[in-house]
Amino acid sequence: MVKKREFELFNEHELIEPVTAEAITSVFEGLNDGKFHIVVLEANPMIADSPFIQIARGEGVYIVEIQYSKDGEIQQFRKETDDIEACLQLFLDYYAETLPENKGWQDVTAEISYYYDKEEEGVTRETSHPFFVRHFTDELYYDITDDYAPFGNDTGNDSLYMLEKQLAENDDLEDFDGLPVFIAKSWGVEYVDPLESSSDSAFISENEVDIFESSQITIAVGFGLIKITGGIGLLLKERTLHALEQLKTLLPDGQKIYQRQIDDLKSYRSYDE
Repeated sequence: MVKKREFELFNEHELIEPVTAEAITSVFEGLNDGKFHIVVLEANPMIADSPFIQIARGEGVYIVEIQYSKDGEIQQFRKETDDIEACLQLFLDYYAETLPENKGWQDVTAEISYYYDKEEEGVTRETSHPFFVRHFTDELYYDITDDYAPFGNDTGNDSLYMLEKQLAENDDLEDFDGLPVFIAKSWGVEYVDPLESSSDSAFISENEVDIFESSQITIAVGFGLIKITGGIGLLLKERTLHALEQLKTLLPDGQKIYQRQIDDLKSYRSYDE
């Protein structure tokens, strides 16, 4: 018996049910009005090896992507246009189980792949996501000897390794924001959330080791996620920025290096802002 195909429609805020042509049209009106920036339409089972089509609202342009998955191999294609009506039609066609012609679409498979360092080579540009390499150009992001660099201290370097291990072994991992806490707990570190940082000198003195290690873990995970996946959520981005600000205050000798990281991360747009 052939399984009936079901669809899921969602944006970055909610799941829209039931999925109908009218619901798709309505959600595109919200996209056009700027109420949200991402819309995804998933098909289960896949339509001719395609599990989903998605659209993102950029600066004066709409970015449509469609993915194909066959025998464990993934391909993703992108089309950019300012014609939202044409984008809507692509979604309505997909809902009608008709896939678009990919002629003229850009193959962006490399961008959505995960990038892991090789043990014998260490942290390199060649083993980093193209988005990371393009935006984080300073050598400090590949330095494993500078204590102020994301992966230069022992905690940061070990955190990157743990992050790679978690992502490689858990295909369905979704709670990226919770990874700093997970790594801290796995090492017996009492995680001190940088978003709840205190300027109280007595608190800092009593919790100095946990504050430093929590901040270094957070920074490594924040930059590490972009390095591996090309993306970061707003919550983790803010947590990473607070961790950098915290260490910039506590380690004045590293102020210049921390500020560079703050400036670079602030200008890197998270996928939900």
